[in-house]
Amino acid sequence: MRNSVGIPNPCPTDDIQRALDRATRPIDVLMILFGELQGMRAGEISRAHSDDVMLPTKELRILGKGNKQRLVPLHPLMQELLPQFPTGYFFPSDRNPSGHMLPRSIGRRVRHLLGFQPGRNAHSLRHKFGVDAL
Repeated sequence: MRNSVGIPNPCPTDDIQRALDRATRPIDVLMILFGELQGMRAGEISRAHSDDVMLPTKELRILGKGNKQRLVPLHPLMQELLPQFPTGYFFPSDRNPSGHMLPRSIGRRVRHLLGFQPGRNAHSLRHKFGVDAL
């Protein structure tokens, strides 16, 4: 039996703008934009690396669930923004042995930036991307 299809819960643009206004660090902005403009999950955002950005072809390599790789078109704003970040993980961590922030930390920070409203989280940014793409 198939799982029922869920109803999307896209994050409203006004909430995203308020989150961007609340952002205190460049990586805060980047977390939000990866979700909204690239449709990435928190786990994908946490592992984002400068080597995944392919500017000549304007693509982004994403390592998703089950270690599946996919190439997605790089949003024009991200084409301008990403080269301004240092090489390596976009969300580095000294505490995590893998060298990048944990997905849980990304999710927590995005929820904080979105104001801890019910249904507003990193995945609602992904839903916004999906709804906008349709």
